Amino acid sequence: WVLDEAGTTTAVNPAMCRMLGREARSLPGRSVYDLLHPEDAARMRRSLRDAGAAGQVAGQEAGHEAGHEADTELARPDGTRCWCTWQAIPLRDAAGAGAGWLVTWSDVTAQRQAENAVQMFGLAADASPDLISVVDETGHYRMVNDAWCRANRLSRKEVLGRHVKQVA
Repeated sequence: WVLDEAGTTTAVNPAMCRMLGREARSLPGRSVYDLLHPEDAARMRRSLRDAGAAGQVAGQEAGHEAGHEADTELARPDGTRCWCTWQAIPLRDAAGAGAGWLVTWSDVTAQRQAENAVQMFGLAADASPDLISVVDETGHYRMVNDAWCRANRLSRKEVLGRHVKQVA
């Protein structure tokens, strides 16, 4: 996604169009901020302003330490949401002045949905009085519920990531 200094779209590739659920011809001349949730638009404006003033790369990375609140929500015409991370590289003209941004986006929607599903499973498992544990294909604990921890008198910290033979 190529933006001018004001955040107006000057070019966009087919992958970005698919992510946005929009046709390429509908995007040039349109502000990137119009396609974002208002809080995300404000955060992106600040990031581009601050990085632009310093001539640095702007944006965020997947797995950002701030968590999901750092993900950017893109609005699609059909009403669905696409959660992304982005990074903007400053573009310069021949004289070295700021000419806009080359912005790369990564769709983290599936990752976010999977993490939410795991969290919901964990909440449901902890509500169960039954002992529940999940062991991966290599024999390492990936999840234990509260009942399991109480029955085994072990904390999750003592168990998770360890091989079943180390816990026995």
